[in-house]
Amino acid sequence: MVYLKSSHNPLAKKRGQAAITDLFIAVAIFIVLITITTLIWNLYNSRLQSRLDYDTMVLKGYHIVDALVKSRGYPEDWETLQNPELSTTMFGLADYDHVISGTKIDRFAQLSNPNPALGSYTALKNTMKISLYEYRILLKAPDNKVVFDSGKIPAGKFTVNLARFVFYNGQPHILEFAVWK
Repeated sequence: MVYLKSSHNPLAKKRGQAAITDLFIAVAIFIVLITITTLIWNLYNSRLQSRLDYDTMVLKGYHIVDALVKSRGYPEDWETLQNPELSTTMFGLADYDHVISGTKIDRFAQLSNPNPALGSYTALKNTMKISLYEYRILLKAPDNKVVFDSGKIPAGKFTVNLARFVFYNGQPHILEFAVWK
């Protein structure tokens, strides 16, 4: 039996309908796979960015807290300067390694005052190279009494808290430094 090509051939219509159905299924599967791939990519990208931000805060926090408790700063007598040039100053709160100076603490408190006429929290952040982050410095006595408090109360998604044992006025104290975004 010979079939002639004609528009009335029932087998030709069924093959054409099957090809269209296969095409729609393939396109739908492709769209689903692209959507899943994009969502997974965005999730991992977000996690990676969060991890990079956290690691950056940890590194900056370690550098700053170590500079505060181990060095005198630059210039070494920055606390005696009437108006220290904050862009060229590196703060250090120590007279000696882990021995905190009362004079330097008092001067840092003046400079970190939120009142722009007395000091500048933002300028200190820029000097410490953490302009994208917020910070808080606490000096606590052994009985947890706060001796010195500078900065803002932590309120970020990720907060890096670092503590160092120091001597202040001949007594052991804890200097805590927190940085967050």
